Amino acid sequence: MQSLKKYLVVLPAIIRINNLIWITLLVTIWISGCNLFKNSVEEEVIRPSWVQSRPSDASYYIGIGVTSKKTNPFDYSMIAQRNALNEIAAQIEAKVSSNSMLFSFEKDTEFTDEYKEFIQVQSSQQLANYEQVDVWEYQEEYWVYYRLSKTQYRADRQKKIDAAVDRAKILIEQGNKNRNERKYQQALQSYFNATEVLKPFLGESIQAEMEGEQVFLGNYLMKQFQDINSDIELRPKSREIETYWGLGTERSQLEFFLGTKEGNALVDFPLRFAYSEGRIKPRTGITDVNGMTSTEIPKMISTVEKQVVMAKVDYEELWRMKHDQDALLQSVLSKLEVPNARIQLNVNAPKVYINIQNKQHNSALKPVIISGLKKKGLGVTATKSSAQLLFTLKSEMSEGAQNYGMSQIDFTGRLELSDLSGKVIYQEDLSGIKGVKDNYSNARKDAIDRAARHLEMKSIPRLYRSLIK
Repeated sequence: MQSLKKYLVVLPAIIRINNLIWITLLVTIWISGCNLFKNSVEEEVIRPSWVQSRPSDASYYIGIGVTSKKTNPFDYSMIAQRNALNEIAAQIEAKVSSNSMLFSFEKDTEFTDEYKEFIQVQSSQQLANYEQVDVWEYQEEYWVYYRLSKTQYRADRQKKIDAAVDRAKILIEQGNKNRNERKYQQALQSYFNATEVLKPFLGESIQAEMEGEQVFLGNYLMKQFQDINSDIELRPKSREIETYWGLGTERSQLEFFLGTKEGNALVDFPLRFAYSEGRIKPRTGITDVNGMTSTEIPKMISTVEKQVVMAKVDYEELWRMKHDQDALLQSVLSKLEVPNARIQLNVNAPKVYINIQNKQHNSALKPVIISGLKKKGLGVTATKSSAQLLFTLKSEMSEGAQNYGMSQIDFTGRLELSDLSGKVIYQEDLSGIKGVKDNYSNARKDAIDRAARHLEMKSIPRLYRSLIK
């Protein structure tokens, strides 16, 4: 009886435990079933063959675009389309034909790569008549399949070439008319416009009829530029000039004339200048009513004996006068041969005239100054008229205090180096130079010796650096 009572007491607990075990078992079975169902669904996802493996068709350019719907929730379809079309454009190879305008530039790898990149970008922007073959999406993935018939692409491109050729021929003929009338700037602008129209096809062999003959249009256009170069000339006012390092040149020394072979001035043409040793100012100029323009070198810091200033007709600037910025076409123009000229600079060391205003100091200081200047490569002249630089020294000595049987002399002064126009190139106040000896006479000698050493060791090296920096 006691055993029965104990059993009845624990029976509810046993039932609860059994129920808990059954519930746990059922939940486990349910979760496992869900996972099995999920896996079976995933295993049933069948991706199209063009998603699994890129298709190939010799008759078509093919582009597959894919993007994430999670990353691009609002424009994923447009992004996928753009990716597919970019892939098609990348397959359209830009070649430079041997009969094209760009063939002579082909050795310039950087330029060729720039042109090919332009063609690819333009192809991507101007693709037409492509077709959407299929679209597939799953969860976060979005795929699109486009293709473009190669036959259709060639036909569309030929239409564009034909239209460009018709327009370019009109512009070239207008340029030829202007050239025959000696309107060279207008002729060049017409040729520039024709080059711009043909820009997408400059690497291709394009045939057209010009002046009753079949020609390769790119080569023909290049010849028109060359013919203008034959009609006009750029020449310097002086082929050689004498000049001096440490000084600048005047604009009247670096003048250039642009005109026809007959000597007629060409007005409002831009020129670009260059200097073999570095900076020149200004770097550009516009020809005036006499066909003249000039530049200058503010300061010639190089001591190289033979230097050159160069000038050329600036086709890039001529382009900018009438057109928007175009890096590719301006790069093309920069590679064309253009009229150019040069002036040789025979560079000499400047001669210095020394003027020590305190004649009492002349005999002690002048030899030191002459020696110091010559060590730096400068010339020295005894006549002011033959000098390019004036070295002026104002100086005086004054008696200082006497202490402990010693006498002090103070040397003060001002040094100036100037050109013949009076422009000061270097100046220095001389102070703190003292002579100390047992009497004023000896102190004066000591002060002048110290002043001489200061000029030789400090002042003249500083003066020289001011000339060449």
